[in-house]
Parts: sequence; structure tokens; C-alpha cells
Amino acid sequence: MAKMYKVGDFVGPGERMAAERLARGLPDSWDIICNRLLVAPNGITREVDFIVIGEHSVFAVEEKYWSGRITGDDYAWHLNGGESRSNPITQADKAAKHLAGMLRSKVPSLKKNVGYRHFVAGHVLLSNDKTVLEIDDPRINRVSYIGGVADDLVKADELMGKRGSIGSSHSEIVDLLAGLKHRPSMPKKINIYMVQERLRHHGTSQTFRAQHPDGSDFWLKVVERPASHNKAALEMAENFILREYEVLRRLEEKKCAPHVDPYFLWNEETFWVFPINPVKGKNLRTLTSSGLPKWDGILNTTIKAFEQLAVVHSEEILHRALSPDTIFIDENKNIIFADFSYARIDGGLTVSPFANALMSEDPYRAPECRKDMIQSSPPSDIYSLAQSLLSCIVGKEPEEEPINGNYLSELRPDLDQSKATLLGEILGDCSVKRHMNRPEISEVIKRLKKI
Repeated sequence: MAKMYKVGDFVGPGERMAAERLARGLPDSWDIICNRLLVAPNGITREVDFIVIGEHSVFAVEEKYWSGRITGDDYAWHLNGGESRSNPITQADKAAKHLAGMLRSKVPSLKKNVGYRHFVAGHVLLSNDKTVLEIDDPRINRVSYIGGVADDLVKADELMGKRGSIGSSHSEIVDLLAGLKHRPSMPKKINIYMVQERLRHHGTSQTFRAQHPDGSDFWLKVVERPASHNKAALEMAENFILREYEVLRRLEEKKCAPHVDPYFLWNEETFWVFPINPVKGKNLRTLTSSGLPKWDGILNTTIKAFEQLAVVHSEEILHRALSPDTIFIDENKNIIFADFSYARIDGGLTVSPFANALMSEDPYRAPECRKDMIQSSPPSDIYSLAQSLLSCIVGKEPEEEPINGNYLSELRPDLDQSKATLLGEILGDCSVKRHMNRPEISEVIKRLKKI
């Protein structure tokens, strides 16, 4: 039986079952670190459900308690209820990469034991035995049902051991990870809202999916208030905290952002809470997972998206985190932008105190923002929007390089080739590396309307 290290409560019914099954099924020499929050030097955090340290290697395991029939590909998984999520294998791979970098920097013996060889792998554990998976992804062998996950990890560890082993570094890795800051516990209830799951964690803020007593769903943005006895300092900090609320209220009136209800204080006034009404519609990722869009929908969506971004910029707001997950088409075919956690307002004020130090792996982020978000400008949002739209059109994510719009007609041979070529050229121009060479939004809209 493997040794398990747990700090804090398990999140959801699947994690407890998964932890118990892993502990029972894995060898005595293995260790399991539960509910870890990895914090990079720049303040960026990444949650890992389970870190499993084997005989030869380490696994970053993402646990999902999703039920029913799940379809999808290497881009997204389409859940039984109609919602789509980012491919959890990709999430696990990113966690593994983050973990590997941290271990190499903090466990000196790894250099001798594994050198530059791959020693951390991502894995997905489906903890609901009522899940039926139909996924077209060559990495599917790194997904396990709860009944077979222990055997699968042991086999994977043996295979990785043929290329090198962590060996004596095992105990150092456990000592390091067991002492890390654990993932913050998830409340069961916030005021009158019943919490269902954690969606995001950004520095001192978290976003939860929750349900009102009347049955309606909400996104609850929960932001920690700073502790201070200095009234002026506290007011300054709270003005900072309320910037995202201000952004949402301003853009809600312009029909560019979700409706936000009045905020309130929670947990003995230690947190601000913003109840955000989920968009009644689907984001671009969900739409793509249901099938590639037709031409009429592509052109109309592209024009509306740039028109809405122009409205956002006219309010002196930069979104800075546009992606297929934050761009929605509502039930009236309007474009709505969500998640303004990293926005910049009025030319200088940043919503998140961590935004300018962000070293993000987000493939939709403009090149000039990858190392320092302070370099962001309107062309940065133009880049992100163009890449998000191209991703939706072709059903692929940008990887080492952005999706090349100039190849759109080849990637979608079913479309009118002349029109697809024109659209691809426009989105390609929006995605060039140097921000000063990207067209202004007014020019983009003008060109789109001529197609």
C-alpha cells in the first residue's frame, strides 16, 4: 500500500475514492501527494490533484468525476450535459511540465539520476465508474478508469524506467512536495450559494461554479481582502480589488460582458464575492467540439467579435486573456467576453496584481505579452481574438507557432476557397509577431465586411 500525504479536505466525491484506490493499488515503495498547489517564483500557481512518485518516475494526475458518455478529440472533451472542457490530458501535460521544472531546480540529485531525460508524465484518472469515453486522441493510453489506474501507472513507470530512473531522488522529491503549500480548500457554501466546483484560481482570488437556492447557476468570483488596520491602505487595496467588478459593470451596459449582481462580503468580511451570471450560450471551444462551423456562422461571428472588441477598447479596457474559453456566443448570437481577471483599464490600472509578472503557457497570448503583460496594447487583444477564431474554425490549438491564417483554405477545403483565402489573410495579418504590424480594428472590420 502506497503512503499518502494529504493536507486539507478532498474536493468532490471523486478525489477521496481516487486517493483510496491509488493507495491500495500502488506498491508500498510509492508515495502519493494529494491536493498540491505548485507556486512558481513569479507567483503563478497550478493545482495538481495527485502527484504520484513511483519507482522510476513521477506522475501529475488530473482527477475528473465526469459521468455519462464523453466524446471529443485532442482539442476538447464534450460532456454528457452539452458542455465542453479543455482536454484534461493537455492539462495534465502542462502540470507535468511545471512540476518537472520545479523539481529540477530544487532537487539537485536529479541531474545525476535522470539528466535531461523525461521523468514526469501527465495522467488522467476518471473516478466515476459511469463514464463512457469516446475520444479520438493518440494520448488516450494516459487516461485510466478508477478500477485500473494503479496497474496503468505501474506499467507506465516500468516503461519510463527503461530510459532512466529518479532512483535516490525519490525521498528528496517526497520531502519537498509534502512540505509545499496545499491547495486551498473549497467551501461547500458561500452565503446562500451552494458551491459545485472550482473553475479557476488566480493568486488571491478563486472562481467557483455555484447554485442559488432558486436553482439558477452562477460564477462566484471570490477575492481575499487584505488584512490591514490602516484605513487608507485598506481603502486603496479594496479599490484595486473592485476593478474587475467595475469592468464587468461598465461592459455589461455595452452588452459585451456577463451580467454581474451586487457584490457582498463573506466569511467575517474577509472576502469580496461577485455573483456573475453565466452567459446563456456557448463558448468557442464548446461550439468547435460540436463540429466545425459553417461559412455563414464563421463570417458573422468574426465580424461581431471584432466589433465587440472595438467597444471594449473604446472603454479603455484591454482584456488580455481572450481564448476559446472566454469568448461566448449567446442565445441571441451576440458576442460576450468573460473572465476579465487579467484586464487593464483606463490605460494603466491592472485588475490582477499578478498579471504583469505572468509567465503564461496560454498559446493564445500575444508574443509581446508572454514575458511581461505590461507590454500589452490593443494589438495584443487583436492577436488573441484572431487566434481564438482560427482555432474555432479549424478545430486545432496553436502550439509552438500561431495558427497560420494564410493556410485557412487548405485547412478547411470544404469552405468557399476564395472567401476562405480572404478571411485567412485578414486573420493572418492580425496574428503577425510584431504588434506594430497588426492592423487596427477599424481596418479589420472594414476588410471583413468586403468579403
